[in-house]
Amino acid sequence: METVLSWIGLVVGAAVAAFGTLAGGRDEGDDDQSSPVLPVALASLAVVAVAFLLTLPQTPPFSLGGRLGWGILVGGVVGTAAAWLAYRCRSAFAVVVAPSAALFAVSLLLVLFADYPQAALGGFWVGAVIPAVVFGLALEGFDALWALSSLVLGSTVLLATLRYDTVDGRLWWRAPLLVLASVVIGYVAGTALSRGREWVVSLVTAVVTVGLAAVFAWKVFPDWSLLFVVVLGVLTYALVAWISSVRIEGGQAPAVVALLVVALAALAFRSMAGFGVGLAALVSFAVLIPLVRSGERAMVVASAVWIGLGVALVRLFMEGFADELRGIDLRAYYTLVALVVGAVFPLVVSSMFPMPELRARVWRVPSACAAGAFAALAPLVVMVVWGPRAVLGFLVGTIAANVFLLFSEVGAVEVRRVRESHYQVLTAVAQVSAVVFSGLVLPVYDEPRATKIAVFGAVIVLGFAWAAVSWAVSRKSGEA
Repeated sequence: METVLSWIGLVVGAAVAAFGTLAGGRDEGDDDQSSPVLPVALASLAVVAVAFLLTLPQTPPFSLGGRLGWGILVGGVVGTAAAWLAYRCRSAFAVVVAPSAALFAVSLLLVLFADYPQAALGGFWVGAVIPAVVFGLALEGFDALWALSSLVLGSTVLLATLRYDTVDGRLWWRAPLLVLASVVIGYVAGTALSRGREWVVSLVTAVVTVGLAAVFAWKVFPDWSLLFVVVLGVLTYALVAWISSVRIEGGQAPAVVALLVVALAALAFRSMAGFGVGLAALVSFAVLIPLVRSGERAMVVASAVWIGLGVALVRLFMEGFADELRGIDLRAYYTLVALVVGAVFPLVVSSMFPMPELRARVWRVPSACAAGAFAALAPLVVMVVWGPRAVLGFLVGTIAANVFLLFSEVGAVEVRRVRESHYQVLTAVAQVSAVVFSGLVLPVYDEPRATKIAVFGAVIVLGFAWAAVSWAVSRKSGEA
């Protein structure tokens, strides 16, 4: 049965992505935007290829090769294609391409690695964030829907594998696939029936998602908690969307949104543990996708989803390092320091690695790759120097950073002018790196202090060296 469900997700994802591409077309005036896409796409594929090749050795610390590498390849190739299409196709139907591509990719991994998909899904995260960083930081006008949908879906499936870790429980691993399939089907149906009315798209998407979830809870998955979390998630994010459309002075609106997302995660956790947290974030796409073309409301809802994703990733990290996090923390000070670092992390990375102006486009891809690499290294350095508890503090700090960015979306606070999606994608890179690669560098934590200082110093020197190069290029570009 679980194989059939995986194939359903695979077929629905491929079919809807193809339909969105063919029906999406391109907006008038996009001809001048086609030229920069090819080199950026080739750069993305080159980074994916390098990451894949690094997983081929089978000796430590590369013993996670194999399935990890195939996950990187699937996530990177599908993500690059989805990013390309998302940049070139701007119509209502094209919006559904990115989440459908994520559904296709994750379903493919569950078909290929049905018995043990965890390593492949971790690799999929890594591959998925590569095009998100390269396209998102190197091109103007690129949204982060691919990164958001792929990371939320992948984390939800991984949380399902932890909660339902028996042979019979493998059926539940496919539940997130069916939920996202319901969302994209509902969106296509709503768009076809809407005749340009946004509220019709939103209503049809929500009704189809909840209706099919009821069928799944009744006939496929023997637990009505699934329907409860889906309904609660749709209502919560619909309320977030409504709050984002109401002009409230000060920080009341983002504060309420943040509290709603945290409350949803708490209720979902109480109902279905960590899997419920991921599922609650996944259901948000029933509200987010119909709003993608509506501007500010979509950005606020997306910021709320980034917060929900952060909570899910923190839960995954806690599950992976349960033994190391148990007991009294004798180094709570370092945890506090790491929490503060995580809270300011996206601002620091964007400041150290500024994107040169478009006239210096040749430097934008290397700058994007450098920012992504530094973001990935940051939590690993924290792990080497201060250990798992500090990394947990760092991850909690990144959630606080996303809350801060939510405040900036509605103008409650001002941030240096840059697209908030840059910050959020780089934060997601750090979160993914912490969850996927912390185990690889954990043995270094037990090395002598001199080794830790050497690692820390090397990363700092490299970071400042590239920051100086990037600053010089940006300055020269601005004077040109």
